[in-house]
Amino acid sequence: MANGADTKTILDTDGGEALIRAMIREVMAVAEAEGYPMEESVIEQNIDGTRKMPAYKNSMALDYLNDRPIERDAVLGNVVAIAKRHGIAVPHLNTVLVTLKMRASLEARA
Repeated sequence: MANGADTKTILDTDGGEALIRAMIREVMAVAEAEGYPMEESVIEQNIDGTRKMPAYKNSMALDYLNDRPIERDAVLGNVVAIAKRHGIAVPHLNTVLVTLKMRASLEARA
């Protein structure tokens, strides 16, 4: 979606870090519903840890940049499906998933 943006770009873009925090919170809510609660500190640990590393591209960005199918169902689809089963709203994760499905649909038509 972000043309293969790296972690520095994602976190440093205005609104990027807030988006990542919201997405992590959604994953945490789903994990808790499945019986795997996590401490709120996980968010800071992940963001701080990522900021300490050199910028890198996540696996979906690498798939996109290398013209491979994006593993959207493995990375996002399963979490969204579990959230739905528990009646948990995951608007950020769902938006990313649906947008990636749109991209795949357009690519399939080309």
